Amino acid sequence: MCNVTPSVISSYEVNMYYPSIDILNILGMYFDINYLCKNGYSNFLWNHETFINNLRSWINDNGYTRIEAAKLLGVSHSIFRF
Repeated sequence: MCNVTPSVISSYEVNMYYPSIDILNILGMYFDINYLCKNGYSNFLWNHETFINNLRSWINDNGYTRIEAAKLLGVSHSIFRF
């Protein structure tokens, strides 16, 4: 129905990946839930692509590896899945 694999849906369920707004709308119609009204989640979705682009630029502009950038940010480098 969403045109994604079961493993992608599973990744959504464990917060590895986040569905696009289009996928959220399809799921919302199917389950009769308006996900875009849930606790600021829509704000996260609308700004996520901008955030990722800015993060990627910051890493590249400063010549950091993803491991170096993660260390500076105090996060695991495995979160950089872009």
